[in-house]
Amino acid sequence: MLGFSSAGAQVTEVDPDPKGVASGVSGQVWVLEPEASSPKALADSDPVFEGSRITSGEGAFVEIDLIDGSELKIDEMTQVDLSNVDAQPESLERMVDLSMLYGTLRVSVQNGFSDRSVFKVVTPVSVAGVRGTDFAVEYESEDESQVDVFDGEVVVGQEGAKETVESGESSRVGRGKGITKERLKEDRHERWEHFKESMHDHRQERAESVLREKIERVRAENPNDPRLAGLENALQNVSKDRTEARSKLEARREKMKDRREERRGRMREFAQKHGRERFEEARKFRGGAMTPEERKAAQEKMGERRRQAREKAVEQHQKRREKIKDRREEKKDQKQEGLKDRRENRQDQMKDRRDQRRDKMQDKREQRKDTRQKHRR
Repeated sequence: MLGFSSAGAQVTEVDPDPKGVASGVSGQVWVLEPEASSPKALADSDPVFEGSRITSGEGAFVEIDLIDGSELKIDEMTQVDLSNVDAQPESLERMVDLSMLYGTLRVSVQNGFSDRSVFKVVTPVSVAGVRGTDFAVEYESEDESQVDVFDGEVVVGQEGAKETVESGESSRVGRGKGITKERLKEDRHERWEHFKESMHDHRQERAESVLREKIERVRAENPNDPRLAGLENALQNVSKDRTEARSKLEARREKMKDRREERRGRMREFAQKHGRERFEEARKFRGGAMTPEERKAAQEKMGERRRQAREKAVEQHQKRREKIKDRREEKKDQKQEGLKDRRENRQDQMKDRRDQRRDKMQDKREQRKDTRQKHRR
């Protein structure tokens, strides 16, 4: 069992707007929000706020969809701080700063932002500044981190030294050992294929559960409902697909069994040591344990902020809908104006051509008239 570190959980003013949404939560995943006194379980579709700390337990994983369109794939036994998440699509500006305390994280970065934008992942021994779109960072020992680049480029830095890691390459950053590069090994791809298949299996399991609940509900209302046949057929297809995918997933897990167990043992020791140190730091900062009154007040404040966040999310949704509606109306008006302008231009062009033909015909008549007069003379 991993220890959840609570350092940095002091009450601070943070942006109440959600900076991302959790999806595909499997297993024990917790989030410690900036003003919370203790972590809570993270569930699918939960908003994630700036300053939050996300921790995944053994065998757990989660995806976080950030507001800039980027995706975070947080593997098991990992702890990540969303230190700074800010994106302004209108001005193409972005500032994303993630701090990984331990574990493994894969990031698929959304393109389309300006060169001034920043997206980086920081570990205690390295900084990965993103130029590419798809990379992973691993920090599973006190003195070394690893960056794998699947697409694009990542600039890896440590104590003033920098190295550009390109697609298909991997870099190791050791404390006091500098930065070394090598070709990306096949087992690195295999690990994330396992993550992808596990996420697919989790979503198929949820789809099965939803379909079964719907079938039971429809059957309870009307055993002869014509929708039942379609729902049961859909459930059968999902179950069949999941069975086939599950066998592939189990085969991959068996193949990776030794490596996974070795990593888990190493991570248990590392995470527990790390968690104890962070907890002691938090206790020193707070000057002692939190009283029941403080805990209750913090929980009430967190509940109020959640309510405000939900209201703000609804308000933002309404604003986005109104903005989309205004844009559609504006485009419609522009289209109509454009059609009107093109129609007028065509009419003017046709008039000019008619005038030109008329003038040309008039010139020809004058020429023929002059020619006839010359012949008469």
